[in-house]
Amino acid sequence: MDVWGITLATLRRWYVLLPVLALSVLMALAAGHSASPEYEATGTALLTPARSTAPIANPFVNAEGANNALVIILNGPETRAKLDKRGVDATVTVVATSRTPIFTVRSDASSEPGAIAAVDAVIEIASDELKTRQLSAGVKPEFLIGLQTLAKPSITAIDNNTAIRVQAVILVLGTVLGIVLAVFFDDMVGLLRRRRARRRAARATADASPADAKPDAEPVDGQSDAPADGSGTDSTPGQADTGRVPAVRDAGGRRSRSKRRGRATAGTTDPDRGLEELSTASTGSDT
Repeated sequence: MDVWGITLATLRRWYVLLPVLALSVLMALAAGHSASPEYEATGTALLTPARSTAPIANPFVNAEGANNALVIILNGPETRAKLDKRGVDATVTVVATSRTPIFTVRSDASSEPGAIAAVDAVIEIASDELKTRQLSAGVKPEFLIGLQTLAKPSITAIDNNTAIRVQAVILVLGTVLGIVLAVFFDDMVGLLRRRRARRRAARATADASPADAKPDAEPVDGQSDAPADGSGTDSTPGQADTGRVPAVRDAGGRRSRSKRRGRATAGTTDPDRGLEELSTASTGSDT
């Protein structure tokens, strides 16, 4: 079925499409009210260099090196596992500022407190990782690279497109489902009508067959079954059978017709009668 056929079927079965669309609209409105917007929070931290040169080499070398290392650690699976243990339900991304010891933490959550708590948790994890890794390398506390919060976490954006996307998906799915149901219902109705039409036609044909059958015409008594073109007679081809004996010329050149037509005919039809007539004729000639 092409697009035009689908359109015609949908228009014919509009009473199937409209209830589905109405139900889809109601579901989209309910989903829009229940769907919460996405909150985006950001926070910025600064890595401070050590106050004096440590006798033991720092594993991060300097603040800028520590910044790049922390970005890799914070975006890794270990940090994600720690956030899950703390019950943080948010998407977190850490970005380092190029050529500076500054990094920015962004979080997306379904609630404003959740987004802010996620940024705080990441900065706290960054401070713990920085301190633990330096101490494990043998660096004394006075020679540690530190971390300070430049900008406290705050809500920077509210995304309401989530509810709109959910509503759009529900409406599209409802429209497609309504069209499919309308076309399917139209096909089923057409199939049932065609079956009924075939049954009626077959029934009408069966009822009309005995009445339409006529017996062959029987010949009427007294009529001959001989062909009408005279092919069953002994007449010469091309000559009409008139029932007359053709004229015969005698020795004097005069024409005369046979007076024995009836006798000859009778002789051919009744053998006994012909013999009696011949016997009588011969007796008379002897006398």
